[in-house]
Amino acid sequence: MFTFNAVLQQDGQATRSFLELGYTWHFAAHHSLGVRHTFSEYKRDLDLTALYEYSRSDLGDVEVALALQNLYSDLLDQQLGIFPGHREVIRDYVRRPYLLSFSYASPDQYSLRGELFGAIQPTSQATYASQSSPEYRYRDDRRLHIFGALLEYRYASFSGGLFYKRDGSWLRRHGEGEEVASDYTSRQLFQRLGPFLKGRLGSFRGKVRGFVGFYQDDQTGENYSTSLVPQEIDYHEGQWGAHAQLFYEFDTGPLIGLEYASFLRRYDREDDPRGSGNGLVFWDWTGQAWGLGPSNYGLAGQLGYQFSQGKIVLGIGYDIDGDDNLNDVYPRKDLSTTRFDGAFGRLVLTW
Repeated sequence: MFTFNAVLQQDGQATRSFLELGYTWHFAAHHSLGVRHTFSEYKRDLDLTALYEYSRSDLGDVEVALALQNLYSDLLDQQLGIFPGHREVIRDYVRRPYLLSFSYASPDQYSLRGELFGAIQPTSQATYASQSSPEYRYRDDRRLHIFGALLEYRYASFSGGLFYKRDGSWLRRHGEGEEVASDYTSRQLFQRLGPFLKGRLGSFRGKVRGFVGFYQDDQTGENYSTSLVPQEIDYHEGQWGAHAQLFYEFDTGPLIGLEYASFLRRYDREDDPRGSGNGLVFWDWTGQAWGLGPSNYGLAGQLGYQFSQGKIVLGIGYDIDGDDNLNDVYPRKDLSTTRFDGAFGRLVLTW
């Protein structure tokens, strides 16, 4: 069985495209083997994943996968070669990255169900070197881990539960040539936990989700010359958020909806004395403002039409807070100009 999945996202959260091609072979009852090939807009390389699946209606679904990442990197950078005017610094893997993953979803036939997902990327090692200067050379060691879990209880046309997700990454960079003196380590850790509730009553469909979270970004070392942020970092942030949707729709025909989203952050200034002191963090080196107080409250009205095989939706967002927490940095006489800043369109097709 062949599969084809594509994602195109262009909005305030991200600009990305992603394509996945796969083939699955059911070689015995409940057992399958498969391969997946992935392509993305901002990655010049390809990933190849081999996987095994076990599926039974009374036991659930299990998948174990091994992803060989950046599969053609050395072929592109080393054997075929890249014109220096196009890319001056090229990468050569000493230890190629790969990702081991495991997922489990319990049977749908029970009211109480759950899902688990975990992945780990052991330490990879790559050397980056200039094509024109033999003294410009440094080494990167990287690793990461991902974990997620969901517990859900369903009753009639309603369901609710809890979710948790965590991901962490680590980078060690060390200069190996006289022109690169970098020597530092960076770590990022992201966690979220929260409840959700969704359901349908007649022509009304709704869902609500909330979360509390934590983000940590640390960078230590002796020299940060090749870092995107050339300084020591000790950034700790608490997060809260909520997302709610309510739609009035039919199997086919017009639909109307209202969406609410909020995102709050708490920054512990004592952890980083280099804070700007004006309610913003990292203003000096990013050129962007990061709000600390209650911010990012928004509404979105939606109007569309539901087809048997998809739907089309048009909407406009209303910024409740109006970005007024940034007014000290970007003084504005009329804050109303920041209220309507999120018009969008969506086209969803299924077959």
